[in-house]
Amino acid sequence: MSKETEHPGFHLEKLLNEKNINQKELSSKTDIAPSFINNLLNGSKSISVNIAFALEAADLGDALEWLTLQAKWNLYEASIKEETKEKNQRLKAWNDLIKVVPLNFFKKFDFLKIKNSNDVNKVYDIYGAKSLEDLSNIIDNTKPQYFRKSNAFAENPYNVMGWSMLSKFLVKEQNLNKFDAIACKDDLIDELKECLYKNRNTIQETKKILNHYGIKFITLNRPSKTPVEGLSFISGDNPTIALSLKYDRLDNFAYNLFHELGHVFCHLTKVKNQSTFFINSDLTPNSDKKEIEADEFANDYLIDEDLWLKFYYTQIDNFNDSNIMRFAEDNRIHPGIIRGRICNMDKSYYKKRSAINSINKIDRQFIY
Repeated sequence: MSKETEHPGFHLEKLLNEKNINQKELSSKTDIAPSFINNLLNGSKSISVNIAFALEAADLGDALEWLTLQAKWNLYEASIKEETKEKNQRLKAWNDLIKVVPLNFFKKFDFLKIKNSNDVNKVYDIYGAKSLEDLSNIIDNTKPQYFRKSNAFAENPYNVMGWSMLSKFLVKEQNLNKFDAIACKDDLIDELKECLYKNRNTIQETKKILNHYGIKFITLNRPSKTPVEGLSFISGDNPTIALSLKYDRLDNFAYNLFHELGHVFCHLTKVKNQSTFFINSDLTPNSDKKEIEADEFANDYLIDEDLWLKFYYTQIDNFNDSNIMRFAEDNRIHPGIIRGRICNMDKSYYKKRSAINSINKIDRQFIY
């Protein structure tokens, strides 16, 4: 502790020792009660104006200097109390956040620098909040309006929201050209299909294509009890797609990508509702009209409907790797996507061995 932050009683005790004056003698010189002097020396009493003048009269220093020391101590003591108060407030907020925010998930990202209660404001930033109350209101009022759920997996709605808000936070600084749904649709889809067919550095190439046409893109790992596969929303003036890469299969990546593209072209860019989140949780039947439309978009644009129907019904009793590979090569569609569609229509087909499984892989390379 520096001299500037020491209680004036410490300085008085030091002075008394230097002058070889005991407490009884000091009491006699200053007419200050011995009990008060004792409390002053141990720091439990303060030097008042009268005490300061009494010490000056006893040739024990200047009154103003004693009052200055006392004022500095009072300021220091007040600052310590305020720091303690702020620390306790942060700690309380941190413990309250644990109930509604996936903090352990956020801690995994070193670049977020979220470690302890000192980082409460960094959590607020992810949600666009200024306080705990503000964050709670945002969570309550930003529930996904379109969220396909599956009873097959446990779900923590706060984790789902945390994953969604982190996706939104991470893409907000991306500056892209304006998105023109009418002008870019055909070229965008053709380039994506060619990218999927080649399946080389697919995630980075997908991002490059989408960004070129004004769509933000991110792949982000997910916390536990968050069975989300994809998410689409408006960020600034640009539609955005986030994928969790829940599975490392190319057909799953392709379907979820095109499902979210369906929301981009059919829903988000038509109304530009800034608060709307379209979340694709799991591939299960859903009666919501917009989810059905997004599914139809994915099916129709990944594989041309006429081509698919002709292939499917002529091979329905003879699906094998050779037929799938031939159809894939003729139409420049990745065989994994074709087999995935067959498996989706005939669940038992998943059980059949296939060499296509070995090439139906995508690197789980996350883009933050």
